Amino acid sequence: MLSFTAGAAEPNGPRLPDLSAYDCAKAAAATPAGVVHKGQVIGGKYHEWHELYLDAAGARRLACISLIVPRAEQLSAAAAQDFLNSSLGVGAPAANAKARAQGDDIQRIDEPDNVQPEPLRRVKPDEAAKSAPERGAETAPEAPPLPASKQADPAAKVTPITRERPGEHPGILRPAFDPEAPAARGVDDRQRVPNTLTAPFNTIGYLSVTYPNGQSFRCTATLVSPYVVLTAGHCVHNKNRGGYAAQVRFYPAQYQNQVGDDRPLRPYGKSDFAFIRATETWTQISDQDTYPVTDYRHDFAAVQFQTPFTFTDTFMPVTFGSTINPVTASGYPGVVQGLSNYTQWSDEGGDTSAGNMRANHVKQYAIDGSGGNSGGPFFAADPATGQNALVGSLSYADETDDRAGGPWYDSWNRTLLTSWMNWTPATAAAGDIGGLRVPGVFSSNHATLFSYLRFYNAGAAAGTVDVTVSDGNTGQPLATWTSGTIAPSAMMQVGMRAIESQLPALPANKPDFYTLSIRPTFTGFFQHAMHEPFTRALTNITSCDTGAAAQTSLVLGVHSTRIEGYPSSVVVHNTSNTPMSVSLGVYDARNGNLLGTYQTPSIPANGQRVISAATLQANASPSWQPSEIDMAHYIVKPLSSFFTGYLQHLVHNEASDTVADVTALCRLAP
Repeated sequence: MLSFTAGAAEPNGPRLPDLSAYDCAKAAAATPAGVVHKGQVIGGKYHEWHELYLDAAGARRLACISLIVPRAEQLSAAAAQDFLNSSLGVGAPAANAKARAQGDDIQRIDEPDNVQPEPLRRVKPDEAAKSAPERGAETAPEAPPLPASKQADPAAKVTPITRERPGEHPGILRPAFDPEAPAARGVDDRQRVPNTLTAPFNTIGYLSVTYPNGQSFRCTATLVSPYVVLTAGHCVHNKNRGGYAAQVRFYPAQYQNQVGDDRPLRPYGKSDFAFIRATETWTQISDQDTYPVTDYRHDFAAVQFQTPFTFTDTFMPVTFGSTINPVTASGYPGVVQGLSNYTQWSDEGGDTSAGNMRANHVKQYAIDGSGGNSGGPFFAADPATGQNALVGSLSYADETDDRAGGPWYDSWNRTLLTSWMNWTPATAAAGDIGGLRVPGVFSSNHATLFSYLRFYNAGAAAGTVDVTVSDGNTGQPLATWTSGTIAPSAMMQVGMRAIESQLPALPANKPDFYTLSIRPTFTGFFQHAMHEPFTRALTNITSCDTGAAAQTSLVLGVHSTRIEGYPSSVVVHNTSNTPMSVSLGVYDARNGNLLGTYQTPSIPANGQRVISAATLQANASPSWQPSEIDMAHYIVKPLSSFFTGYLQHLVHNEASDTVADVTALCRLAP
């Protein structure tokens, strides 16, 4: 454990929050003063969690941390202190750091000549002043953005371009060559970052992009893991320039000794891209210069690198749905004070968003911006810790006043952002089919072994699932199956043989086993169950990698009493240090409708209650019986998001008098 103490702080640095009110058991029964949702790569591994705050002794104090990834767990006070200490280590040298000494990697020869600052996009004038309901509109159900991507192609042909020559930069980023003047023509109060090697500025860097048509532009991006930066969609995809960029390089913490000296210094070197990730909508509209404000919610992207940056392994967190005000923007404007610029400049400003902007997942701030700032971060200091966290990115600015905005990181785009942040080359080793990889699925070559797939939609809108079926022996994709519509809070179960029957493209000599790639349009969960009818064995053989393995309080496919011979029980485990009663919601798996609510008896600390499906049906409020023949499965989950514990699903095979644990899940994300 690090040497921080609760509430202590280094001067002007992050600190541990006041943990005097920390008590997850009490917090679960209280009305929260606020809930903060964060994601962060800590020690090279992605973490996601909720922070619950309560009003205590006249102040807002941290009361509980509930981990979501890499495991579902409510942290004790001691564990929370250790976790927060690790989280605060942004920018600290990694144990295996191979960072270059300051200023020894200029690398000017590898950069293309005539690199222009990527022009900032503009808001259409008639959209800027549009009125709409205020913040309440943000909670309206809405489908999340769909992903699009491009993999690096070493053999790709790019229009030949002239390379930089040492000591010679003809016209590069000079005021006469810059396609636009700084956005703030009145008072440009941006400040030069005095030391880019300090956090969080050492994770913000210069993004160099060359398109298939040979044009080269520069933007700003932010490292959120050793392998991934977040930036603007218009920095990496432009239909007028050939679509996706053909070459992308990133230089974290780039600086220059003197503005105008044309000598960019790259203290941590560079890395070339492996994948570009954007939103599907942006790839369709990326040929414009101005947009309605509603379109800017799609203007975010990620660049993923094959070679990691190793100077740190803990990165600035992302706060989803932040309300912190004001924020800071930092980036690499092409021209500052009439001189070509290669170093970071920052500005701070308050939230000037209109209601329709926030409702459409866009925020705007009183911040100066100009060409080259595109894709740079908006970040803000957490009031509890002083730690900076990403809250959005810069897409557009105005030429005549302090106005810059872009996509707000919140629940709408969280699934894409977290899947991008969690990427490593290992996750792409099997190719770029994408999605959740599922091995060992039985084909119909097995006469007595049946694979059943379960897809649960945890999102707010109905969606579908694409399943690419590949030969398990060769990895060769064979065909893709698309599910029917799955409602929110609903589960679809489908047999692999039924999928085979709908895929005429499958070869006659089917392999014994398939591997699957599952790509949903929603956030949710997956299960793979195997049934052997002669022994009547039912087994959960769900398998997924560490990043996709889920430990949640949700249980899928609980058998109703319509399924004879395999009664289900839900085991409720209380992992807190105090007794508690848990309110469970029971949902119809066919359509996601809430059937009833069941209140458990008091569960002792570190104890459990076993509740049969028959008991749930008979004692819920209201009670019901599954009269419909197809009411076969339920979804069961706690109605409180701060339940301290977890659920387990057990199925009793009455014929063999054996019990199977069918709890295991894998996460699904678009």
